[in-house]
Amino acid sequence: MHSSHCVFVCVSLLCAQNPNVSHQLAALHSDVRAARQGADATAEELRGVNNQLRAKDKEITRMQKAVRDTHSYTTHTQSTRCTH
Repeated sequence: MHSSHCVFVCVSLLCAQNPNVSHQLAALHSDVRAARQGADATAEELRGVNNQLRAKDKEITRMQKAVRDTHSYTTHTQSTRCTH
């Protein structure tokens, strides 16, 4: 806690002595904020894509089961037909 206070005091003194540093710090803070927002947006988009993939995977699984069930029914029906 003490070291962060010292950093704050040093930065404050530096900004007071050189206003350009204050503008540079503000620009850096803005860049960091924008980067965080971009990362948050990307994470949200990734969650959406993952949800779509899970939905498609469930749909594929459902379709595969339907094909297996149809094939099983067809095979069973053909093997139990009356040949008379």
